[in-house]
Amino acid sequence: MKLVRFELQCAREVPFYAQLCNRYLQHPTLDITIAYQQGSYIIEAEGEQTALEQLAEQIAADFLMSVWLTGSQIRPVETRLGTQTPISLSSAQWQDYCQHCFTAFGDNQSPEFGNLLHTCPVCQGEKPWQQVEANNRAALTAFANKLLEGETLTLADGTALQLNQPFAHRDGLADLLVCNPNTLNQFFALDTDQVLALSALEKPFIRARCKTSDNFSDTRLTDAGYRLCFSYQRQLIVLAEILRQRGVNFVFIRPGAPRTELTWMPGSHHDAGWAEITAHNALTLTPAPEPLHDDATLAHWQANWRKQQLSLTPLDTHTGEIHNSDELAKSALLGALLERQIAAGNTAKQPLNVAKTAGLYFSAAHDGKLVYTDNDTNVQTFLTLPTLPQHGAHILAALQQGKQAAVTARFAEKFPATLARLARYDFAAEPQSRASLSALSACAAILLDLGQLEAADTTTDARPQDTVSSLALALQFTGQQHQGKNAPRIDYPLVTLAEDQGLSIDWLRTLGSVMAFRLADPDSAPHIAFGVHDSMADYFANWIEHLDQKWGIDRVALSGDEMANSLLAQCLALRIGKNFELLINRRLPLDGANCAAGALYLKQRRRR
Repeated sequence: MKLVRFELQCAREVPFYAQLCNRYLQHPTLDITIAYQQGSYIIEAEGEQTALEQLAEQIAADFLMSVWLTGSQIRPVETRLGTQTPISLSSAQWQDYCQHCFTAFGDNQSPEFGNLLHTCPVCQGEKPWQQVEANNRAALTAFANKLLEGETLTLADGTALQLNQPFAHRDGLADLLVCNPNTLNQFFALDTDQVLALSALEKPFIRARCKTSDNFSDTRLTDAGYRLCFSYQRQLIVLAEILRQRGVNFVFIRPGAPRTELTWMPGSHHDAGWAEITAHNALTLTPAPEPLHDDATLAHWQANWRKQQLSLTPLDTHTGEIHNSDELAKSALLGALLERQIAAGNTAKQPLNVAKTAGLYFSAAHDGKLVYTDNDTNVQTFLTLPTLPQHGAHILAALQQGKQAAVTARFAEKFPATLARLARYDFAAEPQSRASLSALSACAAILLDLGQLEAADTTTDARPQDTVSSLALALQFTGQQHQGKNAPRIDYPLVTLAEDQGLSIDWLRTLGSVMAFRLADPDSAPHIAFGVHDSMADYFANWIEHLDQKWGIDRVALSGDEMANSLLAQCLALRIGKNFELLINRRLPLDGANCAAGALYLKQRRRR
């Protein structure tokens, strides 16, 4: 008889894993104990070799891949960690299908195809559909016919689908439901990790660049990139299969409730992997180090610490909360440090270790900053991204004066419509911070004639402008088309701000160098767009090395929703990761909740 422990290590709780562990307590022949400890789901069993091998095969089949799964192992042990007490279940993202029932209702060759009431003893996924009329093949086929006729389809959970037109979106990306995964790589540039994530248990949204080849063109794909997802509930699974049989590869979707959107983040050790960009539901971290404050409110999140449990609750985004950009960036650094210490399991005795850390916080809504900890473990600001003028006319006027006047004049001769488009751009109409990477990227994108609106066709102020988000995304996706290792060196020189406001970047020099490279090669937009990202990462690497020489830096924390720019993240990993450990907190989103969590550990006098 052997005692064997099966462990699945996860960066976050996976409710369906807990549900499966509880089900294994009912094993008919083996004495099973279970536990959830320090991010690991544990199943322990004692028995003969043959029975244990069969159990291992069953576990491998039952536990579908999760985006939060970081590792697994099977090992013989002497004593048990688990008990026969069920693991408490979270109601977040209830799973209404699993490997036991999917092939019954989701396979078009199955006699049960389309029957959303197909009972499943594992996930019990039929329960949400018992009060829904459209729960059978005939009704869902009628739904598909309406969609193919051009109607907007609204499902029981509020999810809406359209065949030809994207739904309104504010962040520059339309959402697509993939109906035929086999044709995915014909339309989108995806790597293996992205495809696996789309197929994972959570069915997250993933950003993807459209391919530029005319061989697989689709007239519906008019943007540079989209946010993709696979079917994540029974009704969508059946609809997508019916549409796939009709030759439909994807449809536009508007989820009935916020869905998880992930981005791949570089890191060291187990820190690399998928991270949530922003969150919408309450979160907890246990056990959390004892903070300096029991409560904090920041970035529209409320953080509370009680008895080693850190609870995070989203607040109404229309509360008018005033954000201090320094506090956000400093708190984001501290929030990124939490996961490593929680995973170590010694949080009760040790405060949060913040020494020798730098942090990059890039947020679309807030000022981007490079911060660091000094010898007294205070978090200090080294650099703030430049605040651009509110109006494009003021940006152009600044370029036409001083040291960039000559290159701007030459650019105006060759690309007059481009500068006319820049002059009409109005940052005041956008929700993004004018001291964000998105704002600076939007200017670079306009200078490269990127975005949906062609420079030669923007002759009237009555036409809508591309959003800051869509322009920044266009620059990213264009840069990802670049082939080769060499890229132009875009300038990001440091400047000292007035009134002792610290250091920033001379954005005039940055845009001037973009214009100079385009004048040298007008058709090299991917080359220059890549250089904008790569050069920025190189400059930040140099500044962090400077901080290392003065203060000693061992690790760099990455946070902020602009880290969802996968090209930027890749460049930061190459430029900074070769000399410094990269940290992210995968237990928290990149922006929002992590700032509120970090605020509990920030040295400052609290406002009353």
